[in-house]
Amino acid sequence: MYKTIQLFSFLNLLKFIFNPIKGIKVLYKILSDYPRIQALPNFEESKKIHTIKYYKNLIKKNKNLNNFFFSKVYETKNMYFSIQELKNNKENIIDSLKNNGFVVIENVLSDQEAKSIDNIFKEMQDNTADHNIIDAVKVKYGHKDVVDDIECITCKKNISDFPELNNLSDFFSKMVFGKKIKTIAEFFLHKSLNKKEKQKDDSDTFYHLDRYLPCLKIIYSPDSIDENSGPFCFLKGSHKLDNSLINDWLIKDNIHKIKDEEKIKFDLKEQKIICKKNSLIVAFTNGFHKRNVFNLENKLRKTVFFQYTNNFNKFSLYNYLYYNN
Repeated sequence: MYKTIQLFSFLNLLKFIFNPIKGIKVLYKILSDYPRIQALPNFEESKKIHTIKYYKNLIKKNKNLNNFFFSKVYETKNMYFSIQELKNNKENIIDSLKNNGFVVIENVLSDQEAKSIDNIFKEMQDNTADHNIIDAVKVKYGHKDVVDDIECITCKKNISDFPELNNLSDFFSKMVFGKKIKTIAEFFLHKSLNKKEKQKDDSDTFYHLDRYLPCLKIIYSPDSIDENSGPFCFLKGSHKLDNSLINDWLIKDNIHKIKDEEKIKFDLKEQKIICKKNSLIVAFTNGFHKRNVFNLENKLRKTVFFQYTNNFNKFSLYNYLYYNN
């Protein structure tokens, strides 16, 4: 229902009539869109079960995805690694990512590339961004009927501008999907406006899933992230697609997020990810994750996101033989 409304909307029909090339692009985007958790509430429970099962069977046909998202979970205590370990002993990192659903790689960039990243954040703060930025926007969001809590400035850059990050993105996307998946660099500059941010129903500060199928997200942090600067949190092992408790929740839930007191029912350990400056967080955000609230006023958090569902899409699931070669 969700896809049908999009496909046959009056606006999309006008795009086909007045700009056929753009119309074809819109059609491709709609048909190839990676399955979204937001579409599930439109289905009856039996159709939810069938839809989830159908796509999970496709996932199993991709050897790499099957390895990361259906293999048995073993306790892996180490979640923090150095860039040297990634180069010399990547098997430990792969095992940790496979079992926990995330890893942190420290000291990932050279001084030169780290400085180029920091310069972009400085331009965002000073509103002097250069013409190479793809898109930029400044928004405020906060609790309804309450003074805004957070200011967020975002922009997008070509990942090719950052060769080291590009190589890391290629490495992890190939490891997870079977082939290198191209993406863009999305810059986020958060600033807390109150002494303590309020947890909001419509924000990313509640545990949620980005998708109900494999979803890779890589986050680069040029600065250290501590308890006060909205650290990333993850329920370890929640990325596994054969978790019966999460599958039952997916079928019965229509909200897509849980409150902190509800997480106990999934019997999963929570990990708050505190990291040093110049660190890379690699996470499967089809698992339960959130951003913790800010605890100090005027606290900044700089992050660069890399996401893959635009270029690893629904058609990619059907084309599993290509990714297995």
